[in-house]
Amino acid sequence: MNRKVLVMAVACLAVAMLATPLVCAAKTTKLITVTGTFYGLPGGTWILDPAGKSDNTILTIVDGIVIWEGDIAGPSTYSGRTVLHAGGERDNKEGVWTITATVSDENGVPHSGTLFIKRAQANWRIIGGTDGLANLHGEGTSEDIGFPYWAYTGQVHFDP
Repeated sequence: MNRKVLVMAVACLAVAMLATPLVCAAKTTKLITVTGTFYGLPGGTWILDPAGKSDNTILTIVDGIVIWEGDIAGPSTYSGRTVLHAGGERDNKEGVWTITATVSDENGVPHSGTLFIKRAQANWRIIGGTDGLANLHGEGTSEDIGFPYWAYTGQVHFDP
């Protein structure tokens, strides 16, 4: 009797191991390249603070207004900070955008919801979403193309 149970258990295990690659292959997602621009509008709260004993200034923005255009499109608020150097350079940009966005999937079908995107320097990463964008993930970079405009590019995907 124990031998029959062992044979059945081994047979079930073998079937499960052989089926695993098929199940995993069915869950693959296609990367989608996204590009566009975003730009700030007057609004929100801007706070300038001296940065210790240096000539630098820390700019803190709370609920700044930013418009995203392109493959990720919609109005957003931004909360974060930037170090403004005495020579005019900006550094240590970090914060979070909350975007009421529309993004199309690999078939061109638009999905809408709220996206939460974390910014660290010129890099961005989707850290969450709601509604039709709850399963959207991705990351990319942004580049200052002349105040107040930034260009973004990246790769996103919708999980099944």
